[in-house]
Amino acid sequence: YLGLYNNYLDNDSVESLGKALCTNKTLKEVNLRGCLMKNEAAIVIGNALKDNNTLEVLNLKCNRVNKEGAKVIAEALAVNKVLEILNLNYNNIESEGVKYISASLKVNKTLEKLGLSVNNLKSEGICYICEALVVNTSLRRLNLKNNSIKEEGAKAIADMLKANKTLTKLSIKHSEIGNKGARHMVEALKVNKTLEVLKLNSNNIGAQREKELKAATRTTQLIFCITFIRYIEHPILCLLYTSDAADDMQCVDLGGRRIIKKKKKKN
Repeated sequence: YLGLYNNYLDNDSVESLGKALCTNKTLKEVNLRGCLMKNEAAIVIGNALKDNNTLEVLNLKCNRVNKEGAKVIAEALAVNKVLEILNLNYNNIESEGVKYISASLKVNKTLEKLGLSVNNLKSEGICYICEALVVNTSLRRLNLKNNSIKEEGAKAIADMLKANKTLTKLSIKHSEIGNKGARHMVEALKVNKTLEVLKLNSNNIGAQREKELKAATRTTQLIFCITFIRYIEHPILCLLYTSDAADDMQCVDLGGRRIIKKKKKKN
């Protein structure tokens, strides 16, 4: 593991890191969160991923990656056969950048967790991602929180969920889907049999839609944040740790660094 998070990395530093990643045979995880890296740095890291055969986890959260950097990272995803977790939350990829990533997801066979929250994707970008997830068979966890996807994006996600058979955890919190968008999700949940966690917090969903969502997931109770947990054998609902940290894709479950369990009392 190599953690360089919250350090300013200039171009020379990133160039050295990129060269090391091209030849390193042991490193499994690199955390570059909050390093203020711009596209030049993202391009270097992306090019290194094309040659690297060991890295499984890459965290680029809270940097300055936009569509140019996303394009090179996407090119790497198309050929890389080992990366399992990629965190691109809190960048500025936008719909054009995610279009490149989506194209690579159609052929990538190893990526299991992807974070794209707060990237100004909007409904157009969500449509690209959903198109890819209709055919992708590896991705299991996806964070699309706070991308202003609205009803159109919610419909695209719902249509994708009706066809996708591998995604188990999805966050679309703070996405402005409203009651109309939630209605699309209700219909999708009636069909989808694999999704276990769906985060719909802060989406202006009314009480009636909450009831419909509850019925669609066959749960016995509904918590205020509208976080559904569905287990295929025994559907239940439970409360998750739901801070921003809990959505980071490289962490436990949807990213919470820990889930606190009550200890059983000894008799």
